[in-house]
Amino acid sequence: MKNLAEEKKGKKNEKAGADAQKANAGKTKVNKVTQKSEADVKKTSTVEKKTGNEKKDFLTFFKKNPWLIAGILCIAIIAVLVVSLATPNTADLDDFHGVGSNVESVIKMIIISSDKCVGCEEANSFEVLFSAEGIKYVTQTIEESTAEGQALIQSLGIKKLPTYIIEEESIGPDAVVTTSDGENRPLKEVLQIYAMQGKGTYDEGIFVFPEMDLDGFIRPKIHLGESCGNAENINIQIFADPYDPNSIIRTMDIQNFVKILEEDVNVSFGYNYLPTYSRVLESWYLYNFGGSQMTIRNNIEGAAKYLVCANDAFGFEKFSNLQQEMYALYCDLNSERMDFFGAEQLSKCGDSNHYQSFITGEEMNELTRKAMIYDGIILSKCLYNIENEKFPASIKLAEAAGINITPTALINCQYEVPIEYMGTAVCEINNNLPVCG
Repeated sequence: MKNLAEEKKGKKNEKAGADAQKANAGKTKVNKVTQKSEADVKKTSTVEKKTGNEKKDFLTFFKKNPWLIAGILCIAIIAVLVVSLATPNTADLDDFHGVGSNVESVIKMIIISSDKCVGCEEANSFEVLFSAEGIKYVTQTIEESTAEGQALIQSLGIKKLPTYIIEEESIGPDAVVTTSDGENRPLKEVLQIYAMQGKGTYDEGIFVFPEMDLDGFIRPKIHLGESCGNAENINIQIFADPYDPNSIIRTMDIQNFVKILEEDVNVSFGYNYLPTYSRVLESWYLYNFGGSQMTIRNNIEGAAKYLVCANDAFGFEKFSNLQQEMYALYCDLNSERMDFFGAEQLSKCGDSNHYQSFITGEEMNELTRKAMIYDGIILSKCLYNIENEKFPASIKLAEAAGINITPTALINCQYEVPIEYMGTAVCEINNNLPVCG
């Protein structure tokens, strides 16, 4: 951060900014977050983690509680921090004297945000983490469109907003967080691990991280690269896992939105398999039945293969038909094909005899016929090549975008949002659409 010294001319916090401006006019550095605007504290609920091999009665437990822990299982896959609820402990700005003093350390963090990103102003997961762990912090928010914001974006290679710049020197030894294994570890050490994993960067005494959804809740984000669509041509890429309860719940939200949107603009729809919950099932099968991991994985991923091929080879309508047929079987809804999956129907999915058991290849073949997918040659060719082509391409796209929770939508390669924000994102692109009225 010491390489980024430049004049700060932004708005100063009403409480502490005036004094700081007088004392440091013309001298403050962007890399030292001396603007001490009081951080808004957000409380978060306790997030627990569970892996597929923790208990042998895993399947029975999840059948009884399918939706209560849907979000928790996604977090188990990506091994994020476990946040235990604690009383927030924000910094008293009048008592803040800098890291070199004898007072308790206060983390300094710059937030680079964009007014184009609707929903980005919500509590970020870093502040949620700090508040839950009782870690004091102060923040300064910089708008990406300002000269200061652009300078930081260019110099730090920022590709997605919001992004958080955390000064290493401000992270004292008293800043400790609870990790996935239940141990208390220094925050600085955890951030260093994340940086080594490629989830962020560390250089010249600063950590730079995009929003990482540390608590498992998907937040809207905006990518700064080139768009892959426009106002009249909307590109929607969905990252989902067929066995993920959250992906199941959002099935009809996605389908209905795309169908409505197609009435007014061209829609390029992509279904990308991102294994999250499927890995939990895989671990459970291995723990309870043993056998070949490759065989178990191939069986579990069969549903994703058919769904991807239905969309890529036969179009969105046939994909939608197959998806509905699949969940009618999986959730035991006793219907040839459901035109609507409401919360009431899906809430009963955990009571199905098929729930948590993978759909076999024979069953998927029968479902394709019900979905009116008849060209077996085209389907077989797609299924044969999918593991070497589409699956790796989807994983690469998800990694490049930093997407690791399902279901997530990426719209026009710019707006990364939870499913409920799809309409908001599209209306940012084209506000003249009927769905925006």
